[in-house]
Amino acid sequence: MLRRVSHAVIYVTGMQESQPNIAPQPVGYSAGVRGAEERIDNLRQSGLMDEGGTIISIESFIVELLPDKYVCLIYTTLQL
Repeated sequence: MLRRVSHAVIYVTGMQESQPNIAPQPVGYSAGVRGAEERIDNLRQSGLMDEGGTIISIESFIVELLPDKYVCLIYTTLQL
């Protein structure tokens, strides 16, 4: 078995972003995706991120799968 070992240094910084354009609890798949993407766009525009830095955005949202049956889903997106 061949093993490759890589030594890398990764710095992770958590940022909580309060956005007036994003609902506190998005409803529907498209609202969850839009919320995650808007968070990334706003971080890039704010200057808080290094140019070319990787961002992971996590957005929870609810969807109605059956009449009066809601579930919470989480959408995760990675932008390099």
